[in-house]
Amino acid sequence: MVQSLLSSYKDVVHVLPVSRITAEELHDVLNMIIIGLEDAGIHVVAVITDNSINRKMMTMSGKKGAKLDIVYSHPTNAHQTLFRVLDSVHLLKRVRNNWLNHKNSVKCLYYTTFQSDSPNSGKMEGASFSSLRELHEAEQSSIAKVAYGLTHKALYPSNLERQNVRLALKVFSGFVSAALRIRGEELRLRVAEGTAQFIDIIVKWWDIVDVKRPHKDQRLRNVWQEPVSEVNCHQLKYLDEFVDWLDSWKAADQYTGKLTTETHSALPQTTYVRSH
Repeated sequence: MVQSLLSSYKDVVHVLPVSRITAEELHDVLNMIIIGLEDAGIHVVAVITDNSINRKMMTMSGKKGAKLDIVYSHPTNAHQTLFRVLDSVHLLKRVRNNWLNHKNSVKCLYYTTFQSDSPNSGKMEGASFSSLRELHEAEQSSIAKVAYGLTHKALYPSNLERQNVRLALKVFSGFVSAALRIRGEELRLRVAEGTAQFIDIIVKWWDIVDVKRPHKDQRLRNVWQEPVSEVNCHQLKYLDEFVDWLDSWKAADQYTGKLTTETHSALPQTTYVRSH
């Protein structure tokens, strides 16, 4: 699929029905497609990837032995740049899956405080997935629920349901973070405030990277979903702070309660590409 950066145009440019393919073969197909598009007058500036075979394919576009990067030489011109971006939908699901897969008793992530100018900068916070399950269980019999949208499927997804981004968005929701703050103390939920803060960090990132229409912010009354209009806008500033936060979290180098190495590398790389 090819999609324009400056218009609504998008189209399928190649279909490859296979049951198995190597990264080397996929790399050859990608180069063939890019060269064909360039010959047709369509300039390719970025490639969006998701799973591991796609990421391995992109490493073959760089120098031998090089690690996965965000910038590569263009197949048609070594002096041009080809960017690699990881699909933001895939990333959001991976963050949820990393959180859900933790083996500690309360399924807790331990992360550093977000803003560098915060008085608690460098302090570790906790975000417990088990607290979300306890919140949902406490509200199951209630007619009016504070944690609007939080469902059993979102909290206990099957392997197939984990592919549904809508279920991930029921966890990463402003309604859920608000419910944690309202009912956390009453229900004695573990690290309720830290869990709410973590959800808010991811929700704000998603609001910024998921803008596809120019007036989405007006319909939803959300300033974070305004289209990026200048280099010093609040959305790009937040994305830069988000990358700094991920770097400080990685530097904490804790033994448990962290994102996988793969996810923690992909998040800042893709966010950096979007903000520069």
